[in-house]
Amino acid sequence: MRRALAVVLGSKLAKGLGLATAAGLTLALGACESAPKGPVVLTPEERAAQVPAQAEAWNKLGYRVQWRGFATLLPGETVANFQALDDVLVTQGSMSGVTVTEVNSGQRRWSDQVGSPLIRFYTAQRDGKRLIVPSEAEVYFFDIETGSLVDKQSLAEVASTAPAQAGDILVFGTTSNVVLGHNKRNGYRAWGVLMNAPTETAPVMLADTGVVGMVSRRGDIAFANAATGTSVGRAQIFDGTTVPVASSESAMFIASRDFSLYGYSNEGTQLWRIRTEAELRWAPTYHDKRVYCDLGGDGLTCVDAATGKIVWNNAGVAGRVIAVSKGRLLTFDGSSAALVDPKDGSVVQRVLLDEVRFLVPDKFVDGTLYAVSSNGVISKLTLRP
Repeated sequence: MRRALAVVLGSKLAKGLGLATAAGLTLALGACESAPKGPVVLTPEERAAQVPAQAEAWNKLGYRVQWRGFATLLPGETVANFQALDDVLVTQGSMSGVTVTEVNSGQRRWSDQVGSPLIRFYTAQRDGKRLIVPSEAEVYFFDIETGSLVDKQSLAEVASTAPAQAGDILVFGTTSNVVLGHNKRNGYRAWGVLMNAPTETAPVMLADTGVVGMVSRRGDIAFANAATGTSVGRAQIFDGTTVPVASSESAMFIASRDFSLYGYSNEGTQLWRIRTEAELRWAPTYHDKRVYCDLGGDGLTCVDAATGKIVWNNAGVAGRVIAVSKGRLLTFDGSSAALVDPKDGSVVQRVLLDEVRFLVPDKFVDGTLYAVSSNGVISKLTLRP
């Protein structure tokens, strides 16, 4: 009886309100039914369909696609970092996910969500049979074979960069005016170097010298013994940098916000300075006594690392030198890659790349490349004979 009465009342109400209102009610109900239900979880096949294989483009660069694999991502998560670490590949997601992939097969070895999606994580590193996953407050150590968490250590300062690794010491830039030396063996602070501002760019080791270089947000430069924190050189430039620095065995190269590319010895002596017309947005690369850096309007520029003399520049090439492939420089600018003759900077080949967020070599000279999309599709690219 109640159900029949409800139907009758509903019918009378619809007639009383008129067809337009009834139609509006229908549209509203339809809108409720089609309201978004959150991020959609895609299968590997669906993700692969969004990322073209681009075999022809890779072929022009001298590579072939050996396999395509997939990182594990949470709904709505994208790739934040990617590293090729010997026999494994490590993909870090934007919501703290970590996937370890076999380099030979592209199969997933293990994956885990390290912490809260709200925590900021930095680039993972390898420490023998352990995988180091650093965050702003803690350092996580995983068994690289099984994914088991074997240790977790708190940091004495809030980290603002990935660490440089030197033996038992991890060297972090921090949000305070201190560069922190953290002892990963006992989990305690080893030393601290006072700077004039926080550090936004990761400290860098100067080859195998045991010296670590660092630059603060306000251009304070410091070189220290990585084991003890003892100062070996200091300097000051007009502003800091927002891109990674490069290093040789005895020098550090800085693309500064003060419209300059610098070379500094590990004793804090300025070797040279190249002034530019614009703020530098791309990190420099050091290789074989040369520094390569996109200087803005002048494009990719080759500099003698010892003297600062410009060897050549090509305004038509942008981005960063990421590798050497069969004697050619390989550059990547986020949307295209180019092979460049290191003798004069001329472009040998250039290709457009779709859906490639990271292009990472496993070694700088004649290595294997890995192209990674935002949605976690990994392509292994090997050099053609």
